Amino acid sequence: MFTHDVLPKEHIDYAPILAFYRELAEGYSRLQGEHGLWHQVLTDPESYEEASCTSMFMYGFALGVRHGWLEQPETYAAAARAGWRGLCERAIDKQGNLYGVCKGSSWSYRHAYYKHELGWNLNDTHGIGIVLLAGIETYRMMQELQSGPARGDVRA
Repeated sequence: MFTHDVLPKEHIDYAPILAFYRELAEGYSRLQGEHGLWHQVLTDPESYEEASCTSMFMYGFALGVRHGWLEQPETYAAAARAGWRGLCERAIDKQGNLYGVCKGSSWSYRHAYYKHELGWNLNDTHGIGIVLLAGIETYRMMQELQSGPARGDVRA
């Protein structure tokens, strides 16, 4: 099932939700780190590189590029590819172990909680699934970019 099957373009909330999605994507893209990953504290490049948020942003970017939801798709495609490269180089080892997934947490208003107290787990199960989805969606995006838009592609 595609997102446009759930919320058709004719829906009254389609345009505002799409605008909000684009705004989020633009903001997140500006926070991508030098190795292609996003950090545990998004605005603090000294916090550790976090694999699951990286994967969520990559997934959102790749899906948006494939479905034409994002303006400047080249920018987001490059961000998704950089994220995948970063995951492969810095978060996934040759045995398939996944590093840098934030431990499940409560919440806090303190920056130090997220930066210093909330560490990461090796092979954390809530991170593995989104890494796989991000890899699959990024692969699909790259395949489609090489071959052109698929039939049934919905552009916003």
